[in-house]
Amino acid sequence: MNSEIDRKIAVILVADVVSYSKHMEKDENATIKNYSACENILNKLLKKYRGSVFNTGGDSVLVEFPSAVNAVECGVAFQNEINERNASIKTEVKLEFRIGINMGDVVNKDGNLIGDGVNIAARLEALAQPNGITISKSVYDFVVPKTKMTFNDLGVQKVKQNEFHAFDILLNPSQKRRLNTKGKSRLVLLTSIAAVLMATFLTIVFNLNFQNSDNSSVSNQELEYKVLGRTLLILPFENNSPSDFDYVAKGITDHLQSTLPPTILLNVVPRNESEQIKNNNNSVESLKNDFDISYILSGRVSVVNEKFRLSLELLDIHKNEILSSSNSEFQVNDLFAAQDQIEFNLRKEIQTKLTMGSVLSSKFQDNFKKRELYNEILMLRVEENSVQRTKTFLETENEYKNIYEENEANPMSAFFYARAIFKKVYFKRSNNIEDDIVRLVDILNKAISINPQSSVLYAFRAFVKDSYFRFFTDDIKWSPRAIRDQNKLDVKNAILMEPENLDTLYWSSKFYANIGNAKMAAPLIEKVISLAPFGPHERKAFRCRVYLGALDFLKAEEVANELIELADKKSVFLGLMFRSYIEAKTNRLSAAKDTFQQVLTQYNLTTNEALSEFRKYTGEDTYYASVMFNTFLSFYLQ
Repeated sequence: MNSEIDRKIAVILVADVVSYSKHMEKDENATIKNYSACENILNKLLKKYRGSVFNTGGDSVLVEFPSAVNAVECGVAFQNEINERNASIKTEVKLEFRIGINMGDVVNKDGNLIGDGVNIAARLEALAQPNGITISKSVYDFVVPKTKMTFNDLGVQKVKQNEFHAFDILLNPSQKRRLNTKGKSRLVLLTSIAAVLMATFLTIVFNLNFQNSDNSSVSNQELEYKVLGRTLLILPFENNSPSDFDYVAKGITDHLQSTLPPTILLNVVPRNESEQIKNNNNSVESLKNDFDISYILSGRVSVVNEKFRLSLELLDIHKNEILSSSNSEFQVNDLFAAQDQIEFNLRKEIQTKLTMGSVLSSKFQDNFKKRELYNEILMLRVEENSVQRTKTFLETENEYKNIYEENEANPMSAFFYARAIFKKVYFKRSNNIEDDIVRLVDILNKAISINPQSSVLYAFRAFVKDSYFRFFTDDIKWSPRAIRDQNKLDVKNAILMEPENLDTLYWSSKFYANIGNAKMAAPLIEKVISLAPFGPHERKAFRCRVYLGALDFLKAEEVANELIELADKKSVFLGLMFRSYIEAKTNRLSAAKDTFQQVLTQYNLTTNEALSEFRKYTGEDTYYASVMFNTFLSFYLQ
């Protein structure tokens, strides 16, 4: 066997279609037809500049050239011809390309080229702008004295294990840009810009003479949790038996009021306040408006001999609808065990009807059979979704890590641990994004190998890999297009596996929204909300975002109005904020100002506080910070 490795120095050009999946989803036949036309243009130029294709990936092509000058001139000629083609009204689908060019060491393996020289070219392509060309310094050094092109120095970029000095070829002045160096991706760059824009915006609006605003700076940590919502009132249970048994009713009430709040995604009225409300016999309107109560749990205890019967009723006071009612019997002399069982049953009912849906609630129960672990997981879930977090992202990650290491075969412990790592990355608390993303995907891969029928693992992995695809293209056969196709298949299968699993549906919807397919994302998030109207708080906001992303302002406003009609303060607040944004985007500036003023007045907030509250509730601060920034600039600068 010949073990010699066939190495050489080669100039590699990688070209890839921008948003190919979106074009295919919109019109597959037209996209394929127009891609073929672009391919013909490239093949014609390859003959002229002596380039040879050594690999393709559906919507991408990898080409070897005999010289750096040839590669660059071919890339420029191709982008110019594509631009001319797209300028024609006869072009049905206007495809755009990114191009990366590198010169480096490669290995010839069975006619295919692999190695760092190819990998860096692929990463340069991912770094390039639509209609743009990005080259490495090795190429720049060769071509700069031999061409009259204009170059823009991007500095040293680091992606995965590759560090390279990159340059843009400026085909027109508008392509000039500035990137952070040492490996900050375009995603991080954009979120940084959004943060800067948000800070700029706050400076602008803070100096405006807007009613109910002030000129003092208030940090997010100092803001009170001003906008309430989805609050449960547990009224003191009635004793229908002799007063000797008052302790039974009181014991159950006290137990529920103390144990439920840390484990459910509802606010619970404190014990003293609930007693006061019962004594004052407040009206339903007072409960809704003065105490922001949405649900009332009432109970009656009847004791006969050694047993007692508990009758429970959970009422939605906004809809005047009984969500659930039950009768159960227990032994009087085993009150502690009865309290634990009542607590479990009620929590399950709240999860099923309001916060999880029946499938996900059962998943929690089946996967965490030990009561202590079950409660610990639920408390972590509540903490994660609390507006006033008491734990850092790293602390939360470490707690899930400990649970995972003791329960590696448990798919939900793997999912929670991986999700905690993702949140640390998403909210910019990670010291090494690449390592964290690769690690969490490794966790998911291992969990899937053990639990191939756990649908949420596939859906979440697909979302993460699509969001950070650049970390998973070591093997050149895994182009962004190939990764996305696999992700689509995983999401499709996940939904088929468990079509009622709340978390599976949510992350599948997030995936489709991520790739710009609102048509698929919308029904999934709609189902999430219908299964659990009071699940994690950002999901209602994400529902509106799906329609905003599709530029379907009519439907987005309908969703915003539905939030307002839910009548609890949190939903009304989100609905008004979204409606104000939509009104501004659809050029109804007077209505937008009035709606935003209503928010400030109704919730007694300053402009700064309103935006801070909005970011906390949506859970996706950088996206909505930029949204609100643009909105309010449109208010004040016109």
